[in-house]
Amino acid sequence: MKKKKIIRKNMDKSTSSIKNQFENLQFYFTLVEPSGSANVGAVARSLKNFGFKELILFNPKCTIDSDARKYSMHAREDVLEKAQIIHLEDNISEDMYLHDLKTFFKDFDYVIGTSGKQSMFRNLRRITYYVDDLDFSNMLLDKKCKINLVFGRESTGLYNNELSLCDFVIRIPTADEYSSINLAHAVTIVCFTLFKKLREITRGTILPSTKKQREILYQKIDEVINRLDFNKDVDRKIIRAFKNILGRSFSSMKEISLLMSLFDQVNNREKVIASKYGAI
Repeated sequence: MKKKKIIRKNMDKSTSSIKNQFENLQFYFTLVEPSGSANVGAVARSLKNFGFKELILFNPKCTIDSDARKYSMHAREDVLEKAQIIHLEDNISEDMYLHDLKTFFKDFDYVIGTSGKQSMFRNLRRITYYVDDLDFSNMLLDKKCKINLVFGRESTGLYNNELSLCDFVIRIPTADEYSSINLAHAVTIVCFTLFKKLREITRGTILPSTKKQREILYQKIDEVINRLDFNKDVDRKIIRAFKNILGRSFSSMKEISLLMSLFDQVNNREKVIASKYGAI
């Protein structure tokens, strides 16, 4: 018992860690003029779900209110409340607005815009790459690299002149019938895609079952099968099937222990019935 506790204590519980080659990548998520505080909160939650923290609100049309806090859940303190908020003057001219946006973008090594609209070859600003096409594997990073992913308004997304300021544009593949995605959902999909690309994802550490444990389980299964009056050839095939399934899955101690309990209960129930009503 003591040995098992020591093993469990030393087990690595992490199921995802950032790949070494991507440690210098820093991701920022900018919402341009968001109007729904609930969406802002939900975005904060998605960022934390997938290991990101840098949220920026550019000229927001909403405040961080009770709805934002409610939808951010456990991301309230370290993502939502720490979000960078950039306010512009009221009734700012379009030229001045674009100047301020361009100045803001200068703080980043790469600025990636997002668009829900299908690209047209005559509109170079909206020629997009799918989010799955993002590939950082060839980047040799010996210093910090700041990447800003920019999301547009809930109603209209990013305008053409805003997309022109981005290094390139990505979109999420959707059905042609309805391509518009809710802002928070779009951020979640992008975060999840990045999460898979940047991290080593494992099942987590388990305590593997031993050969002896599995052999004991097969004996218990065999006892149940014998009571069911199969012929010997079928018996062997059933046992073989269990060995294949449990072997391929590299079953854990816990899984084998639960199966042992199950077949013990079946055997005990059969014995009780046999003693009460006679052999079946």
